[in-house]
Amino acid sequence: HLTGAGVEHLAPFDWLPPGVAVTNNRGVHAPKCEEFVAMALLFLANQLPALWADQLQARWSPRYTRSIAGRRAAVVGVGSMGGAAAFACRRLGLDVVGVRRSGGSHSAVRAMYAANQLKQALDGADFVIVSTPLTKSTRHLIGAQEIACLAPGAALINIARGGVVDNQALSAALDSGHLSGAWLDVFEHEPLPAEAMEWRMTNTVITPHCSSDDAEAYIPRTLELILDNVERLVAGRPLAAQVDP
Repeated sequence: HLTGAGVEHLAPFDWLPPGVAVTNNRGVHAPKCEEFVAMALLFLANQLPALWADQLQARWSPRYTRSIAGRRAAVVGVGSMGGAAAFACRRLGLDVVGVRRSGGSHSAVRAMYAANQLKQALDGADFVIVSTPLTKSTRHLIGAQEIACLAPGAALINIARGGVVDNQALSAALDSGHLSGAWLDVFEHEPLPAEAMEWRMTNTVITPHCSSDDAEAYIPRTLELILDNVERLVAGRPLAAQVDP
């Protein structure tokens, strides 16, 4: 059983004997992730990063923003955490579209797109929440062309892996004003070095990879999943949260 989202770093699974099942603890992050995304959406919708920067400079510069309800959010990677993000969007009255490798539907998503329809899903979106795993096919999945598809003044939230978003392209879009803000919880190199460009990106909130770990509930939820799988194993039933080697 592997906790956390770092299972990709162990592939390939050549070291496993035949017939051994691998499970992880996906799903335990969802409740906290939903809260975090709701907070980030409201923070960015009201341009708090820019207002915060004004405060630090003792600069009085009112910024009038529109209500978040009725705007469009695109969730890239509608798994456990992405699904939680989609629910957060729905609760705030956003129109939610999603991108999923399988293209399968989700109850919180109005329209689901397959991976090869990414730009179509991003077209005109006011918010994009990135929650897809980092693989060879998703490295820098969100680059300059994808960001250009978003509505002017859009905002980006990355709770996936740092390498999924091209932060050079993101920084350029923030500097140009095409994006009004970003919230980054993950980075290609962690801890984020003091000299990293992300610290100085315009209108950006940085959190140190702590968006979805519940300080009280993470371990109990993980243990419940493990013990449930022990019962399943003893009873000869399929294990929950299996990873395909």
